[in-house]
Amino acid sequence: MTRETIYGFIAAEKTAYPVRLLCRVLQVSTSAFYDWIRRGGPAISDGDLDDAHAANQLRDAWVEHRRTYGARRLTAEIRP
Repeated sequence: MTRETIYGFIAAEKTAYPVRLLCRVLQVSTSAFYDWIRRGGPAISDGDLDDAHAANQLRDAWVEHRRTYGARRLTAEIRP
C-alpha cells in the first residue's frame, strides 16, 4: 500500500475517527499526513468520484435490502 493511498484513506475517514488514531493504526506520522495535505492532498479524478458514488449507491442498496443481496442483484438494482 502506498503512502498516497494511506493518506487518502485518512483524509476520507478523518470525520469519523481522530487523525492521530488513524495515523497510529496505519503507522504513519501525523506531521507527514498534514504535510501531504498542505502540499495539495489527493489528486481526485472524475473517474474516481464516479467510482466512489457508485460504491455508495451499492452499499446503500445492500443495507436497504437487509444485507442479503449479492453482487448480481445489486448491480441489477443500480442500473437504470
